Amino acid sequence: MKKSNFNLEEVMLQKEGAKKMSYSELYQIISKPWINTKEIQKICQCGSKRATAIRKVIEKEVISLGKCLPNTAIKCVPTPLLLKYLNINESYVYDMAKKEKKLKEEI
Repeated sequence: MKKSNFNLEEVMLQKEGAKKMSYSELYQIISKPWINTKEIQKICQCGSKRATAIRKVIEKEVISLGKCLPNTAIKCVPTPLLLKYLNINESYVYDMAKKEKKLKEEI
């Protein structure tokens, strides 16, 4: 799968008034095996059209690999493929979430 030219940090800085997601919140979302469009919106700080487009790219990748996706009312894609597409390092997010939690406990 081709990596996205999407820069998550850049988008989060550009959105004025957007709630900045903490590493703990991000880790709670990406620790699930499947991720839906609403959660993609939260991670990418984007609208439903952009999140749906991202989800469809990943769906095509899964189908091209000969795999199937769950046939549910809420469309989901495998979280590892989304992380690969967005170039997000799960272990980095986990480490930063632990540091964030430790800092909150110290305060």
